[in-house]
Amino acid sequence: MTEHAVVIAGGGPTGLMLAAELALAGVDVAIVERRASQELVGSRAGGLHSRTIEVLDQRGIADRFLSEGQTAQVARFAGTRLDISDFPTRHNYGLGLWQNHIERILAGWVGELAVPIFHGIEVNGFAQDDTGVDVALSNGRSLRAQYLVGCDGGRSLIRKAAGIAFPGSDPTTSNLIAEVEMAETPEWGIHHSAFGVHSFGRKEYQIVDGKIVYADRGPVGVLVTEQHVGPATEPTLAISARLSSPHAGRTTGSIAPSGSPGSPMQRGRPRPTARDGC
Repeated sequence: MTEHAVVIAGGGPTGLMLAAELALAGVDVAIVERRASQELVGSRAGGLHSRTIEVLDQRGIADRFLSEGQTAQVARFAGTRLDISDFPTRHNYGLGLWQNHIERILAGWVGELAVPIFHGIEVNGFAQDDTGVDVALSNGRSLRAQYLVGCDGGRSLIRKAAGIAFPGSDPTTSNLIAEVEMAETPEWGIHHSAFGVHSFGRKEYQIVDGKIVYADRGPVGVLVTEQHVGPATEPTLAISARLSSPHAGRTTGSIAPSGSPGSPMQRGRPRPTARDGC
């Protein structure tokens, strides 16, 4: 049985950052990630806020992200745009950079720190004793650790198995996020209507004089609000098309998945506050 001081379940941004911090402190840490590689289906999160860039700067790697993204004033409070350009920080801006690039850069840094990442493997369960944790893996093997950390998302197997509660209220808002091809051009940007918040924007863009200039072609990122809170299941293309139609005007029946592998759609909704933070 292979032993590590810490085993992290989940190789997303949270797990990668934690692994790097532990490695810098001289802790023997390993990551177990269910994806076969670091490749991410879809772009997901769209950037980094000022404080995150500051933390990355403290670790000497902020330039890796800045060199691939685009800076802009993105801070908001309750829907109101805030200009932080006069804040006393070296990074008084946000950074536009899709999560697939963020993870790739983080994974490269973690690799330089010689942290092993076991891809294509899931944590099936664990058993604790007075000296540590035996971690059961989906490939039939086990890892031994002093600590097991659950960075495996809002539906965390680790959290549930450990009996850690995830208290909060039921969701009142449900959104669909998709990457699609559209036969006709919608009205770009973020909009508010009787249906809720919705937005359209090409995945490729540039920020020129503080304004977004979208590419002439390529996948379109879509966010729409569901009229009713949907189930926590994989959405379908038909659902996305039906919801997008009233927002995009004339795009009924003209939505198709982008060229990304796998399903380009996912549901998102506000999550209740949790104690484990992963």
